[in-house]
Amino acid sequence: MSARTPVPEHRMTGAVFTRPEVVAYMMREVMHAGTKVGIGVASGADEIYVDAQRNAEIEDSCLLPLVASEDIQSGGIEWKGRYILNPYDQHNDRQMLDLSMFPKAGAYLERHAGRLKARYCAKKHPDSWYRTLDRISYKVLKSAKILLPDIQRGGNVALDERGEYYPHHNVYWISSDTWNMRGLMTHFTGSKCPQNARHLANCLSNLR
Repeated sequence: MSARTPVPEHRMTGAVFTRPEVVAYMMREVMHAGTKVGIGVASGADEIYVDAQRNAEIEDSCLLPLVASEDIQSGGIEWKGRYILNPYDQHNDRQMLDLSMFPKAGAYLERHAGRLKARYCAKKHPDSWYRTLDRISYKVLKSAKILLPDIQRGGNVALDERGEYYPHHNVYWISSDTWNMRGLMTHFTGSKCPQNARHLANCLSNLR
């Protein structure tokens, strides 16, 4: 599939993007112009992975700030302090964490081994029974990205410009090496544009 040229920044006006047909055009461009779109992590056991540090002592390097839909309010992130325990290697997220190198996280996961090993994803990959249902990617974490709750009335969208948060499974993310992310963000935050966030969330939902 050939790459498409993104809408030039000087054409990115809120008035243009209030038209549904142009929102649809923008979605086509977003999907084909060096832009990545995805949805956040589903752990398969949130009661174990999310906020593990509240129930046990865990190495800080194993905890990633987690942003959920309720943290995204009126163009900003009002983070509630949630973390997700990341069972993947920090330097190669296609490999599992070596639990012998992180004894606190290892002990915590071993304590919940029965529950974790009972999941389908663990039975399919018994050697990595402590994996999350979705793989956690450090590239997603560190990327500047727009965050968009999957169900909303419109207007809830935020920019994680410094790559500080990992999206939860109820949050879409958009990142790009081509688009001006701050410029794109403005089309969802103006007083006349809240419906654009709703239209975009619906489009992304249909792509799942």
